[in-house]
Amino acid sequence: MRYNLVMVGGAAMGLNGVSISALGRAGFKVLVCPCRAKALSLVAGVEPDLVILGERSMADSLEICRQLRQVVAAPVLVIGDIPCAEGWVWANDAGADVYLVRPVRGGELLARIKSVLRRRRRCLEKRIV
Repeated sequence: MRYNLVMVGGAAMGLNGVSISALGRAGFKVLVCPCRAKALSLVAGVEPDLVILGERSMADSLEICRQLRQVVAAPVLVIGDIPCAEGWVWANDAGADVYLVRPVRGGELLARIKSVLRRRRRCLEKRIV
């Protein structure tokens, strides 16, 4: 199964060597939206399996997360600069499912993506039965 990921934030994400092609080789179809201005329409049109937010400004990521929650049910992973506990609380309040602190290592990002998608798949399968 090939999952659709939408990444909002482009180069500002601080993904430490995790490239779009590496995510592609791991089985993901990745769409990059470098600015939040176009993100809502892109996400609504694509219906992604996961949205990754990594704007340069944490406030921008949290605001778009709030807006996304009004139009999409896909899980949201936020990448930010705020230390874990405080950042997680803010991201969770905005509607995020996962929060990672920059810089994000490739293995950690892939593991989190797979974990979130595995839980989402199980939830969707239970609804179908």
